[in-house]
Amino acid sequence: MVWRETGIMDERLRFVVECLAGEETMTQLCGDFGVSRKTGYKWLGRYREFGPEGLHDLPRAPLNHGRATALDLVERIVAAKETHPLWGPKKIMARLKRTAPELLWPSASTAGAILARHGLVYSLSPSSAGTETPASSAASSREAPARAILSISALRVAAAMRCSGASRRISAP
Repeated sequence: MVWRETGIMDERLRFVVECLAGEETMTQLCGDFGVSRKTGYKWLGRYREFGPEGLHDLPRAPLNHGRATALDLVERIVAAKETHPLWGPKKIMARLKRTAPELLWPSASTAGAILARHGLVYSLSPSSAGTETPASSAASSREAPARAILSISALRVAAAMRCSGASRRISAP
């Protein structure tokens, strides 16, 4: 006997056609197809309402998130960060609350999460020490002359110690 390969949609459509033919009860059909009666009635209802397209699986994600931050507040938080890239979420929220106290602003941690989602947060952790961010590149360009002077003076001190013999020398026995 040759095995016949069928898809999920083909099986669901075959279930609905056999159900509408009325030759077997819903309980028998559901048992033959290996689904619960609740699922069988769901497929039949969707077919009657939407046709064959109703037999596709629906997305399981919620259509809306009840505690999501309003889009206009998110836009204001992101705009404040883009205007002032060195400000953190605490300062941004304090300034926004002061300018519009009538709005229900999210917490500073939520603002930080919003900024992170938009790629506006720069990590200061040691793991990202080699990566340069816009904030760190601006600071490093201002501090470059001071670092150069410090490194030159450190070299002079080291050279003076070598010349005076103050450095520790290891002699062979």
